[in-house]
Amino acid sequence: MVHAAQDEHPQLFSVDLRPAVEHRNEVSRYKLGSHGIVCLGNDGTVLWKHSGHEIAQQTLDAGVQKVLAALEPAP
Repeated sequence: MVHAAQDEHPQLFSVDLRPAVEHRNEVSRYKLGSHGIVCLGNDGTVLWKHSGHEIAQQTLDAGVQKVLAALEPAP
């Protein structure tokens, strides 16, 4: 879902995969435990996050939809 969102909305959504071991300060700052997913707005605001690898597809899809809704420009 995240890559599909990036492909469908490249002006709004991008995916940046980074090893947690190289970004311990961010993992700690966002309280992800040992690793996880963080979706940020353009201003750095946390729009959605999930810690760990265990995530249901439905949960991930709902998180991505929440982020896209927050990033959509007002009509």
